[in-house]
Amino acid sequence: MRIKIFPFTSTLTAVLALGLLNRSGFADGISVSPSEGVGLTPIVVTVTGFVPDGGTYPNAYVTVDTNGYLGDCPGNQACVLSGNMGYYRGTHLLQATGAWGDGGNRHATTTFKVLDPEMMISQTCGTNGSKVLITGNHFNRNSTVYAYTGSALSNSNGQFAVEVTINAGNGPINLVATDGFNTLTNQFTVGPGICEPQAGTETGGTGGPMIRHPGGQPVPFSPGDPVRPGDEIITGAGGKLDVLLSDGTTLTIAESSRVKLDRYLFTPSAGQNDITGFSVLGGAFRYAAGLMEKHDDNVKLNTTFGVIGIRGTEFITRRDPCSTTQEVYLIHGQLAIKPTNSTTTNIVDAPASIFYDATNVTTSGLKQAAYDALKNEINQTNAVTFSSWVVQYFGCTNGNAAAAATADPDGDGQNNYAEFQSHTDPTTNASVFKLLGAAREGDGVRLVWQTHGGITNVVQAASSLGGIFSDTSSNIVIPGDVDVTTNYLHSGIVTNAAARFYRVRLAP
Repeated sequence: MRIKIFPFTSTLTAVLALGLLNRSGFADGISVSPSEGVGLTPIVVTVTGFVPDGGTYPNAYVTVDTNGYLGDCPGNQACVLSGNMGYYRGTHLLQATGAWGDGGNRHATTTFKVLDPEMMISQTCGTNGSKVLITGNHFNRNSTVYAYTGSALSNSNGQFAVEVTINAGNGPINLVATDGFNTLTNQFTVGPGICEPQAGTETGGTGGPMIRHPGGQPVPFSPGDPVRPGDEIITGAGGKLDVLLSDGTTLTIAESSRVKLDRYLFTPSAGQNDITGFSVLGGAFRYAAGLMEKHDDNVKLNTTFGVIGIRGTEFITRRDPCSTTQEVYLIHGQLAIKPTNSTTTNIVDAPASIFYDATNVTTSGLKQAAYDALKNEINQTNAVTFSSWVVQYFGCTNGNAAAAATADPDGDGQNNYAEFQSHTDPTTNASVFKLLGAAREGDGVRLVWQTHGGITNVVQAASSLGGIFSDTSSNIVIPGDVDVTTNYLHSGIVTNAAARFYRVRLAP
C-alpha cells in the first residue's frame, strides 16, 4: 500500500503590541490570585493604572461577570480587593472598568475558574456490611456534606473523606454527596462476589491517555476508570490527565509523561498507617495534597535523581528528557529532598523553586504568578506537533538517530514522520498503516487494512501501478485511539476490464 503524505507549510506571525503607560506609572491591568479554586476560596484581586487626567478620585470599579460589583480602586497606586466567587461553577470574568474621569471606556480583564466538584468511592460493589470510603474534592468550603446515610461528613478546603458501612439489601444503591449547591452520585451494587478496591480514578483527560496494569500492556484510560497500586499512567503528546485519589489528593499529569502509583493505603480511622509512593518516569505533573496525614515522609515521590518526601503540600515537578536536573516548584507546604548520591536530606519550605541532580540541591524564590503560569501550562492541551510526538516515544532526541524524521527504528517500512501522520507507534512493527489484503466478494472487491483511530482514510484505485489514482470511497473516519483493522467493499467493479490497483491514503 502506498501512503500519500501531503507536505504542509505553516506561517507563524508574531505581533508585538507596545502599550503606553498611563500617567500613574502603572499600565491598566487586573490580576487574581489564586486563579482557580472552590467557589468560596478567598481571592485577592489587584488592579493597577486607570488614573484619570489630573485626578486621584476612585477611578476604576471591579465587577464579576459584568454585573456583580466587587469594589472601587483609587488611583496612583496598586489597588487590592478581596472576595470570593460564591457558589457558582465555571469560569468567571473579573473586569476593571475606568470610572469618573476615565469615562468608563478603559477595561482590563482576567478570569477565575471555580473547579467542578469531584466524588469517588473506594469500590463499586460488595456485600452488605462492606466499608466504603467516600471522597469529595472541590466542594464549597464550610458547607455541610452528606452521604446517602444522612450522616454529616467533615469538609475542609473543599475536601472530605469518610468511611461508611453499607446497610442495604442486594441490588444497586446510590451514594450521594452534596454541599447544598452541588450534588454528585456514584452507584454501589450490594451483592455476593468480590469487588477489587481502588486507590483513585480518572476524572478527566485528553489526548488518549493510557494505563498499564502490572504485567500488562498499555490500554486506553477513560473517565471513571479505576487506578490501583502498581498502575502506570501514560499521557501522549498534546494531552493531559487528571486523577483523584481516595484521600482527595489530585494529580494533573502533563503531556508526554509517565507516573506510576507504586503503593497506596488510606484509612481515615487509622492515619498512622497511611502510605503513598509515586514514581515519575518522565515528563511533568502537579501534585495537590489531600487529607492523608503526613508523618515520617510516608508520602514519597521517586525521581531519576532522588527521593522527595511530601509533607502536606502543593507543587509542580518536571524534567526535560535531555536534562540532568529535576525541577520542583513548591507553592505550599514543605518537601524533604534527598539526592541519590547524597547522605543529606534537604528540607525546603514554600514558596521555592528547587533544582537538584543526583548530588546537589539548589533553591531560589517563587512568585505566585510564576507558579500559576506553570500550572496553566500543565493544564492546557496542545496540538500534537512532530517534536512533541518524538519526545513521547523517544524521550531525549539529542544525538538520537532513531528519533530522526527519516528513521525507521522498528523496521516496518515507514519512517517516523509517516508514523506521526498515521498515528502509529514507531517503536513496534506491529503498529503500522498498511494494506493487508484484497479479495473478490460478489461483483466487488473487499479491501482490508490496518490503521489507527483518530484519522481519516480514503480508498483509491488506478488502472496501472504508475497511473493516476482516484478516490473510490468517501472519507472513512476511524474512531478511537488504538490500532484497528478495517475494510471497504468496492462494489460492482469485477468485469473483464484490465487489472485494477488499490491504495489507501490519509485524508488531509
